[in-house]
Amino acid sequence: MVTALFCLIYWLQPLFLTFLELKVYDSFLRLRKEPNSTGIVTIVAIDEKSLETLGQWPWPRYLVARLIDKLKQMGSIAIGVDIIFAEPDRTSIGRIKQEMSKEFGLKMNITGIETRYYDNDLILAHSIKDSKVVLGYQFLFDNTTTNKACSIKPLDVFIKMSEGATSNLIEPVNILCPVDTLLKHSQDAGFINIGPDIDGIVRTAPIIMRYKDNIYPNLSLSTLLSAADISQIVLSLKKTDEAILFLDDTAIPLIKGSKMLIPYKGPSGSFINISASDIIKETVSLEDIRGKIVLIGATAAGLKDLRATPFDPTMAGVEIHANIIDSILRSDFIIRPSYAFSVEMCFVIILGLFSTFLIAYLRALWCIGIVFITSLLICVLSFLYFSKGIYISPFYPLLTYVSNLSLLSFVRVRMEENRVRERNKQIVLTQTAAIEAIANITETRDPETGGHIKRTKEYVRILSRTLKKNPKYKHILDDEYIQLLYLSAPMHDIGKVGIPDRILLKPGRFNDEEFEIMKKHTIYGKKVIDSAEQILGENSFLKLAREIAYSHQEKWDGSGYPQGLKGEEIPLSARIMGLVDVYDALVCKRVYKKGLSHKMAVEIIRSGRGSHFDPDIVDAFIEVHERFLEIALAYADSEEERLSLLDESI
Repeated sequence: MVTALFCLIYWLQPLFLTFLELKVYDSFLRLRKEPNSTGIVTIVAIDEKSLETLGQWPWPRYLVARLIDKLKQMGSIAIGVDIIFAEPDRTSIGRIKQEMSKEFGLKMNITGIETRYYDNDLILAHSIKDSKVVLGYQFLFDNTTTNKACSIKPLDVFIKMSEGATSNLIEPVNILCPVDTLLKHSQDAGFINIGPDIDGIVRTAPIIMRYKDNIYPNLSLSTLLSAADISQIVLSLKKTDEAILFLDDTAIPLIKGSKMLIPYKGPSGSFINISASDIIKETVSLEDIRGKIVLIGATAAGLKDLRATPFDPTMAGVEIHANIIDSILRSDFIIRPSYAFSVEMCFVIILGLFSTFLIAYLRALWCIGIVFITSLLICVLSFLYFSKGIYISPFYPLLTYVSNLSLLSFVRVRMEENRVRERNKQIVLTQTAAIEAIANITETRDPETGGHIKRTKEYVRILSRTLKKNPKYKHILDDEYIQLLYLSAPMHDIGKVGIPDRILLKPGRFNDEEFEIMKKHTIYGKKVIDSAEQILGENSFLKLAREIAYSHQEKWDGSGYPQGLKGEEIPLSARIMGLVDVYDALVCKRVYKKGLSHKMAVEIIRSGRGSHFDPDIVDAFIEVHERFLEIALAYADSEEERLSLLDESI
C-alpha cells in the first residue's frame, strides 16, 4: 500500500519534489567530466570595460556596424548578435532632424556630411548585407503588442512524423522583430528566447519553434547553420514528446518537441571572452577571431541579461548560446529517453517491495547496510548513464526506497515499543507481586497486620505528592521517584524475617536485650537488598528499597537507629517512610496494644515535629491527614480497627 502511494506521488510529481529532483540533475551535471571545448566559439562581450570606453548602452548603430566590420575583417566565419534592434536608432542625424522639426518646428541644415551617413540603421544594414551575420529577435506568447509582419527566413527543414506522432513544438503567438531596414539586408536571424525551469535555473533552451506554420531556429542554431555547410535538415517527430533534429549526420535530441537539455561546459568564463572595446581598438590577436563563430552579447551586470544555471547564478545569455553551439559541434548531448519514466516507475515498485522485505526479515543494522550499498549502487549506475548522455533519475526510486523503509521502520519500532511496554508492564506487575510476596513473608507471621503493606504504599504516595509542592523538594520528588518509592515501601520491614518469633510476636514490651535484637531488622533488610544488588546490579528501585529498609527507624534529632543519623543525613525516602510507619503502627492493633484513634495519632506525630520527624514532612502530613484516615478505614484489618480510628476518646 505504501509503495502504491509512492507510485502515485511519482506519477503526479508535486512541485516541491520536482524541485529536489532538478537539484539531483544539477549535481550530476556538475560532477560530469568537463568536456573539451571545440575552441570554435568566441564571445565578444558588451561588458563594463566596453561601456566605460565606448559609452553607455545602447550604442549608436554605426558603432555596432564598426564592430561587425572589424570581426569580418579579422576572419570570423559567422557572427550571431544576441541583441534585438527593435526600434530605429534615435541618434541618427536624419532621425534628429525629424524630431527637431516635429517638436520645435526647426529646420536643420547640415553640410559636409554625406546623406548615407544620415541613418545609422542603414549603416548597420550595409555592414550585415551579404555576410554571415545573424540578427536576434524574440517570440512572444501574448497579444499585448501589435502583430507585425516580419520578413524572417524560416528554417528549411523536412518534417518526418512517425505513426501516431503529434507536433509538440512550442508555438508563440507574436514576434518582436528588428527594424525593417536591418531585416531587408540580413541573411539570417534567430530567436533569443531562453526560459528557466520552475526554480529559476536555465537547464534547457528551445532550439526551434513553430510560428504561422513555419519552423524557426534559435540564434545558436541559426548562427551555426550560417557557419557550417549543412546540406539537409530533418525534424523527426515521435509518438512520445521526443523529437530529433538532424543536421546531416548530427542528431540533436529534443525534449517536449522543441527543447534541448544544455550540457554546459562549465561556469561563466568557459569560452574565450573578448571585450567589444578591444575589437574596436584592434588590440586583440587575430587568432582569437579567425575561423571562429563569434557571438556578440551583453555581459555587463547593468544590462540585466544574466541567468542562473546549474554552474553559475549569473551567466550571460550570450554564453548560454555559446554552450549550445559548442555542444552541437561536439555532438555532446543529454537525452531524457521516452523509456526513462517506465524505468524509474519500475524501480519505484521494486525498491518499495524490496524495502518491505528488508524490514520484515532483517535486523536494523543489516537493513541500514543494505540500504546504503544499494542506494550508492543506484546513484553510481544513474551517473554512469548520465556520463554517456542518458539521464534516468535516481531521485524518486531512492525517495521511495528510503521513505518506505523509514516509514516501515517507524511502524516496526512503534509495534516493538508497544510490545516492550506490555512486557515492561508485566515485569512491573511481576516485580510488584514479588515484592509484596516477599514482604508478606514477614507480615504473615503476624496475622494482625495483613493490610499494613497496602496502607503504607498508599500513605507514601499521598505524602510524597503533597511534599512535592514544597519548592525544596519539587526537583527531587518527580513522578518517577514517587512511583519507585511507592513500589519500594513494602520492603521497609523485610529484615524482620531474621527476627525470632519469640521476639517478633511477643505480646508485651521488649526488654533491652530483645529490643537490641529487634533493632537488627534494619541491618538484615539492608543485607537482603545488598545481596539482590550483587545479582541485579545497582538500580533506582533497589537504592530506594535499601534506604527505607536500613534508615526508616532513624529520627530527626539523631536518637534513632541503626546509625543515629540526624536531620537531612537521613535519606528523604527513609524520612517519609519513618512517619508513615509510625502512623500505621499507632492506629493499628498489635499483639501488645490496641489501635489509637486517628486524631490521637495525628497529635502524637505533630508533637514529634523537629524531634522524631522532619518538620517539612510533618507539615505535609498535617495537610493531608484526612486522606490517611480514608486509607486506614479502607484497608483496616478488622472492624475493631475501624471503630478505634473514629473513636476520639482513645
